[in-house]
Amino acid sequence: MSATSLPQGFPTPQAGASPQPADLPGGRLPLRLRLSRRRARRVLTIERLWRALRLPLVLLLAWGLLGLVRLPQSLPDLLHSILEGALLFGVFYLAYRRLHASKPLTEREIDQRIEHDSALANQPLSTLTDQAATSGPVPDATQRAIWAQHRARTLLALRNLKVRGPYLFPDWGSRLGLLACLLLLTGGVFHAAPHTFSRLRAALLPGTDDDTVPLPHVQAWIDLPGWARGAPIFLSETSGPKAPLPQGARLHVVVSGSTGGPILRGTGAPTLRALSPTSWEATAPLMRSGTVTLTVRGRQLARWPLKVLPDLPPQVTWTARPKAEGWRTAFAWQAAQPSGLKSVTVVLSWPPGRAHPRQVSRLSLPFKGHPQTEKTVSVIDTSENILAGLKVEGRLEATSLSGQTAVSAPVVFRLGSRSFSDPLARALIETRQRLGLRDETLHEAEQDLSLLAALPLPASLQLPLATLLVHLQTTRRKDGSLQPILADLWYLALYAEDRATLGPQMAALMARLRADQRAAELALRSMAGHQPVPLDQQTALHEDLAGMETALDHRMALMRQLAGQNGLLIPMPQGKGTPWHRLAGKIQTEALDGQTEAALMHLAEMSEMAEQMRQAGTPDLQELARQMQARAEARLQRRALQDLIRRETALLNHGQARLAVVQHKNDVVAQSRDISQMSTAELLRQLGMQPPAELEAQAPAPEVTLDPATEQQQAQQRQEDHATQKALQTLDRILENRGKTLTGKQTQGLLKADRDMQTALQALARRDDPQAVSAEEKVLQDLSQARNQMRQNQKAAQGKSQGRLGFIPPQGQARPQSQDQGGQGEEQDPDEDGQDPDDDSDTPASQANRDPLGRKLDNSPESDAHIPDRHDDAAQAIEKELRRRASDRTRPQSELDYLNRLLAPFRAQSGTGAGSGTTDSQP
Repeated sequence: MSATSLPQGFPTPQAGASPQPADLPGGRLPLRLRLSRRRARRVLTIERLWRALRLPLVLLLAWGLLGLVRLPQSLPDLLHSILEGALLFGVFYLAYRRLHASKPLTEREIDQRIEHDSALANQPLSTLTDQAATSGPVPDATQRAIWAQHRARTLLALRNLKVRGPYLFPDWGSRLGLLACLLLLTGGVFHAAPHTFSRLRAALLPGTDDDTVPLPHVQAWIDLPGWARGAPIFLSETSGPKAPLPQGARLHVVVSGSTGGPILRGTGAPTLRALSPTSWEATAPLMRSGTVTLTVRGRQLARWPLKVLPDLPPQVTWTARPKAEGWRTAFAWQAAQPSGLKSVTVVLSWPPGRAHPRQVSRLSLPFKGHPQTEKTVSVIDTSENILAGLKVEGRLEATSLSGQTAVSAPVVFRLGSRSFSDPLARALIETRQRLGLRDETLHEAEQDLSLLAALPLPASLQLPLATLLVHLQTTRRKDGSLQPILADLWYLALYAEDRATLGPQMAALMARLRADQRAAELALRSMAGHQPVPLDQQTALHEDLAGMETALDHRMALMRQLAGQNGLLIPMPQGKGTPWHRLAGKIQTEALDGQTEAALMHLAEMSEMAEQMRQAGTPDLQELARQMQARAEARLQRRALQDLIRRETALLNHGQARLAVVQHKNDVVAQSRDISQMSTAELLRQLGMQPPAELEAQAPAPEVTLDPATEQQQAQQRQEDHATQKALQTLDRILENRGKTLTGKQTQGLLKADRDMQTALQALARRDDPQAVSAEEKVLQDLSQARNQMRQNQKAAQGKSQGRLGFIPPQGQARPQSQDQGGQGEEQDPDEDGQDPDDDSDTPASQANRDPLGRKLDNSPESDAHIPDRHDDAAQAIEKELRRRASDRTRPQSELDYLNRLLAPFRAQSGTGAGSGTTDSQP
């Protein structure tokens, strides 16, 4: 067919042109067809995936249904894991095989799905991909034009293309299978509710329990570190300890009734230990703050928010530059650490300022216990140190109970040293220091001692010096330690000094005391860490302390003799009344209890007493006599004040008795009157209550006329009380003046008591017993305050005037036997705590049956302290009248409020509601 023979309406093709669809530029398919093909591809892909995966999904659904009836989790964990692993392997393998066997989608399958869902006849989409049928091998231009026109018309007809959703259940068999699965799933969920999710989780996770399994029993506690004081802290399931925990505490958890071990999260590396097949113990260190959770077989059993204090190094600083005070050195320092301080040491370096000093020495600073914060001035005898008298560099080194260490900034100061007046003692000390500082060799020191031994010395010095020279030669030959040589040189120098200044007897006594003190110190250090202490060590320590006591007793006897020669009569203690006897007992007790540091501190205190007594002379004995006289004066003042309180209490009792007679007379008169005619103030007085001021002003108490005999008796008693009160006021002024002379401070309580006594005198003169009683009560309160102020002033004055022998208590004022922390009876000076042996004001027996003012209680009806019983007839009648008045709305609101407050306790007891007016729970 030629171009001229084409039907009418067909475009004439140009020569050499390829026919294209009429509505598509470049031959592209329309957008609606491309979107339909894309959706059809997705739908067909979903259908193929469903056909490949529906069997594996059915297997997983079956496993879930078995989990809802608790079949997998009821098996042993190992068997559960094997079966679940086999199932998952089979599911994935089956899915892989089915997916791998699926063939890729073709364009024709996609078009057929579009033609089927769009109900297109004769497969029109195939026209778009087919080729025109031609008579020759290559179509001519006319044939291509006709075919292009046919495709264009076909595209114009494809305007309503549809692609339906996937056909997952195309037949009745698949639909019935879906219905069966839904019924089984619904039945399983209904059976497991409300534990559906927990059962599914337990079925899918081996080693996990669902919520229907009983929870195991949990015991949890926290052990504090060894350096921290405190008992174990037990934990509940939801709350942790309120107080912060020290770093390094250990959490212990014991779980019973579980086949699986517990898991701790939020702590350090936990340690798990099986106690039995169903019991487990887990421990973990607590190193930081946070929330710790305990999980057992997939379930959280406990949750504890914990706050852990970090174990920081101590803070230690100098508060002042160390200062030499004679042979002592005062170290002013402060240190702090939350876990408590274990030790504070001064590290001395000589020469100062060098990175590598020639000599390093350490001094331990004493303090009591293990405080968290300590700020003090430690005065230590540094005369024995090899660096005594030299300028050194010192650093503070603090160690906490947890083992943390910190060092302060260095300071340069001069170390305290002992001054020696004897030439031989000075030569020995200089040789000792040169030898200790390595300024001379052992051979040179031997030559120095040989020259000293050649001097004409007494036998008590010549023999120790020769023995020391032999010891030095032996040490030089064997290359031994220098410490024994240095110690021997020190003690020999002290003996030479004492012999030259105090005489041979006192020197021998002090030498014996130092030897016993050194032996006791070595014995205490050897006892450290040995519990129980061996009997031979206890015996050795007892003998050493007994030797020190004997030496101190001998020194006390010499002091008593010296005091007699100077005309001083000082009642010095003897035997068990001496303070060193008490210290010796405490040292032995602390040594047996393992408190070595405390025992060494008390041993140093005992040695300090010996040193003070060694240097004591006539001025010190005179100061001791003055102190004991001041103590006796203070004791007399306290007794006088106690007598003043007793007599003032008697005056108060007299005034209260007079008021009680008037009150009793008033009650008798009131009982004869009609209650309804009484005022509210009178009703309250009948109940033993004091009415408020506004009610007193509205209805003052009626005047009661006493019989002439009683009136005369009370008048005479008031006159006597007035004279007694005047005398007590004079005694109060004398006590205030003598107290000011003794302590240098005024006693404010005595000054206030003087003013209140003047008020009481004026009230007694006016025959105003209520005013007098009120003033006398204030006087007793003032005197009670004055007693405490007097004790404080006397203690402060005694502390300021402590001389060299201030530790010696007066004879006959021994401390009563009491159990202290070691169980050792301790003697106590009554002046130290302000208690007098004959002062019964603070004893438990005297406080029994007394009111706060110290008066004896009297609950008789005539007494002012008597409170009537609310169940008697009179009280019930008064209560009824008060209720009637509280319901009277014509009374003032202030009176109604007061009445309702009074009746609130009665209403609470009887269960009735509040009446009119404002109620208040306070009586």
